[in-house]
Amino acid sequence: MRIRHLLGLFVLLLVVLSAGTLGYHLIEHTSLLDSAYMTVITISTVGFREVVPLSRMGRMFTMVLILVGVGLIGYSFTRITSFFIEGELQQIIRGRKMEKVISRMKNHIIVCGYGRMGRDVTTILLENGKHVVVVDTDLSVATEDVAFLRGDATEDQVLLDAGIERAEAIVACLSTDSDNVFLTLSAKTLNPAIRIVSRAISGDSVGKLRRAGANEVVCMHEISARRMATVLVQPNLVNLVDIMAPARNLFLEVGEIKVDSNEDLLGASVSQVNLKRRTGALILAVRHLDGRVLFNPDSDYQMQNGDTLIIMGEREQIEKVSAIYK
Repeated sequence: MRIRHLLGLFVLLLVVLSAGTLGYHLIEHTSLLDSAYMTVITISTVGFREVVPLSRMGRMFTMVLILVGVGLIGYSFTRITSFFIEGELQQIIRGRKMEKVISRMKNHIIVCGYGRMGRDVTTILLENGKHVVVVDTDLSVATEDVAFLRGDATEDQVLLDAGIERAEAIVACLSTDSDNVFLTLSAKTLNPAIRIVSRAISGDSVGKLRRAGANEVVCMHEISARRMATVLVQPNLVNLVDIMAPARNLFLEVGEIKVDSNEDLLGASVSQVNLKRRTGALILAVRHLDGRVLFNPDSDYQMQNGDTLIIMGEREQIEKVSAIYK
């Protein structure tokens, strides 16, 4: 918008210069070069002597040209100064501050694309205490509470600037599936261990994204269709899921505990852990290292290397679990 405004001012200056040149040429019968010279020294107020003595009509035209030209130049100078001081300079300063903040981050999550989905994902992650770096080409959508990096997320250098080598995960929310596939390939190349969650606009892209290296692919059309059907077939189930959604700040949340990160869990049974009595949270399922999921594990099930416990409870209960098992 500012660039269009500056272009408009530039066009107005050309109009004034052209009108002044034509006016002197018709009134004083000077050449076009001399007329243009007269126009420039008049609206710039440098005070050089006229090429020819001005007639009565020429003086009146000069007064009008000074009022219009000087006013326009003054306004243009103000707008140009404002553009660089308030716009470009602030962006440079903010960008350097963000680079310092990002350089100190570890185990953060990179959200690529700050459209409607990217903003919602970022909000939920921040509400759950995650450190987030947002990458987008449009700096105007940046907010003060988010570490924002301006750039094309499909470029390796931008991902490196976002700290992908130190990041825990990356979320691909770019506007096209092809960009998300390219981003996934680049991210896996730069950090093979990073966890990648990508959205897919088309169902045909799900397999491509998985082959590119995405750990999880969310197809919005498929999820929307399932939800609409579930609302009709099992409405109470949908209400329960809504209650559990962390973005709604209601009383139920779902969390996870990695057994590998807690020596007290490795080899212990569900009854020995006794999470329900200690914290009030429930163990819903156990996800094995190979991806298999054991729902509602028996009390004598022993935690194995690579297991991840899926737990559910109120936010305070989940926080108690997090305090016990880091």
